[in-house]
Amino acid sequence: MSIGWLQDNPGYTGGAELTCQEFRAAAPVEIVDCPPGGVVEGLEHYIAHNVVHYRIDDMPLGNTTWFHHDLSPDIQPDVQAYLDHHASHIFCSPLQREKYGIDGKCIPPALDLDAYKPTRQTKRHRKGTCTIAQWRNPGKGAQAILEYAAANGRVDVYGDGGFAPHGRDLENMGPIAPEDVAQTLWKYETFVFLPFEIEPFCRTVAEAHYAGCKVVTNRLVGARYWLDNPDGLTTAAEDFWAEVLR
Repeated sequence: MSIGWLQDNPGYTGGAELTCQEFRAAAPVEIVDCPPGGVVEGLEHYIAHNVVHYRIDDMPLGNTTWFHHDLSPDIQPDVQAYLDHHASHIFCSPLQREKYGIDGKCIPPALDLDAYKPTRQTKRHRKGTCTIAQWRNPGKGAQAILEYAAANGRVDVYGDGGFAPHGRDLENMGPIAPEDVAQTLWKYETFVFLPFEIEPFCRTVAEAHYAGCKVVTNRLVGARYWLDNPDGLTTAAEDFWAEVLR
C-alpha cells in the first residue's frame, strides 16, 4: 500500500515538521511525497499535514486524512472547505478540536519522551528559567514572557522568529537545534510558555515536563491534556497509523 503525504516546506524545522518526521518514520506502508503542484494521483490514501501552499487543484481525489498540527489560519479557503468536507480528521488535542469545530480523533505528536528524561547527574545542577519556541507569530506570547521575567527574574529565550521576546530581564540565547533541546532543558529548573492564542499542542511544554522542569503555562496549551493523560503520548505513532489505515 502507498500513501501520499501532503506537506508544506517552510524552510525551517518547527514542531509541525518534526511531527511529520516522527509519523513518517513509524509508517508501516510506503510514503510517497506529494508536494504542492506535484501530488501523485491514484494512491490508496493521502495524508494532508500543513497545506498552506496547496491549491484546490492539488487536492487528491481519494481517501484523505487531515492531521491538524496547527489551526491553519493561512490555508486557501477553498482547500480548507474541501478538506473539511472530504477528509477524516485527526487533531493534536481536544482543545484544538473544540476550537476547529469538526469531529475527529485526538492523537498527539509521537515524541521520544525517553530522550528527555534527566539523568541523576543532571538533576543536581539545575537553575534558572527558560522558554523555547519558534517565535513566528504574535500569539506565542512574548509580552507575557516579558511580564513573567519582570516579576520572577531572568528568562533565557531560545528559538528564532520575528516575534521572539526581547527586553529587560530576558537573555536571547538564539536558535536551538531539535537535537539540543533535551540537554538544554536539563540545565533549567523552570520552563515557561504563556501564549495568548491557542497552541494546539506545543511539544516543548511536554518535553520540559519530561525533562523534569517545573512547567509554567496556561490553558491555551493543548499538551496539558496529554500530561494528564500520558498513555496517549506513549502510543501516538501506533494510534495514528491505526486511525489512518482502519
